[in-house]
Amino acid sequence: MATAYSPKLITDGLVLCLDAADKKSYSGSGSTWTDRSGNGNNATINIGSFNSKGYFDSVETVDYADRLEFTIGHSTSLNDAFSVTSGGWSIEEIVRIDDNTYPEAGAGTVVSNGAYSSGHVGFDWNHGSYNTQFQMGAGNNVGEAVGYDARFYHNLPTKFQTLGQWLHRSLYWDRDSDVMGFYFNGEHIASTSISAVSDQTLYDGGGISIGTLYGWRHQGARAAFRAYNRVLTAAEVLQNYNATKSRFEI
Repeated sequence: MATAYSPKLITDGLVLCLDAADKKSYSGSGSTWTDRSGNGNNATINIGSFNSKGYFDSVETVDYADRLEFTIGHSTSLNDAFSVTSGGWSIEEIVRIDDNTYPEAGAGTVVSNGAYSSGHVGFDWNHGSYNTQFQMGAGNNVGEAVGYDARFYHNLPTKFQTLGQWLHRSLYWDRDSDVMGFYFNGEHIASTSISAVSDQTLYDGGGISIGTLYGWRHQGARAAFRAYNRVLTAAEVLQNYNATKSRFEI
């Protein structure tokens, strides 16, 4: 695709590109975080405060928790990316987790109306996970693991467990190999089988809820969110990490 967004960022297959430091993505005011991929997958800023350094901060809400939340509606390009049963997709984000006192957790997100519990079709990450672990879940109501048809928790390397640090997280769902997994700061951490949902879609048309799922919230900050309609290679993940790491000293 043609874009003036960044000469270093991988753009092949990019269907969603939000960057708070790009004034064409967010001008500094208003409730719309504009998608720079050209697909119109704009996010609505539901709860959060813009920081002039180029990211969004969570805000305190009375009698509940600090929160930072965005939603992205369903679209043809997102459907085409996430509903496939072959090929796959990748999602990348730059986040900071400042606290994880319940109900705050590790900056979780759900794609679809829900991925957890009976009848739900979708995928999510960091459902109830804190800074020491990373969790991924997926389901199509085929009757496997409790709440999900595929799910795993993985203990993070110690260097990624410190609260208050910026993290580049890159997640992937490889439908050809029936695997989902993730990278932190360009480093592949873990993966797991999703063969239980082989040939089953993982998207129900519910869009994306960023920073909130099943009552869990994100206290911290968010600078970027990207989605690709293919699985990025390890080299491409590293390139994207290197293209942005200097902004956050990571």
